[in-house]
Amino acid sequence: MSPILKLYLKVFLFTGIPYALIMLVFDLLGGGQFVLTKFMLWLVGFGGLMSLSLVSFYWLKLKKAGVAEITDADLKVNQSRIIQSKFSMKEIRDKLQHDPETRKMKIEEQEGGLILETKATWASWGELIEIKLLSSVNGNNEFEVTSSPKVETTLIDFGKNLKNVNRILRIVGNSMM
Repeated sequence: MSPILKLYLKVFLFTGIPYALIMLVFDLLGGGQFVLTKFMLWLVGFGGLMSLSLVSFYWLKLKKAGVAEITDADLKVNQSRIIQSKFSMKEIRDKLQHDPETRKMKIEEQEGGLILETKATWASWGELIEIKLLSSVNGNNEFEVTSSPKVETTLIDFGKNLKNVNRILRIVGNSMM
């Protein structure tokens, strides 16, 4: 099964079933009875609408961002990459503070790295981006860059975390070894 089809199914189930169950509870509390066709209509109607609209929009955003062949890794809301750089953590922080996109983010130092925090937008409740120093040998540094949604139950991030990781790679990219 293709990754995008799996996501359609996942969103269908994770939105349709809870909606149908909530509607069933309200119906039963209002004096109604369990009717399978009504339950299935709620499930298929809401789950189908959410799945078609959200995943299709997400798919178009990924295509527009230049993702030619969508993989399971592209659709994950938690993105991670390992990079090599000659920049120190301080130099990376300076570059981030001068980049038009990342300077809007809250940047905090932590032991062995940096944490960037984005604000909520129409596409997400915000993301946490971590840059951790994994190793440093003779000025050659290896970093792990991860981007995750602030809300752990996020199913679709519309490519925000992939975009965040790629942005960090571009900022630090001219120092690749």
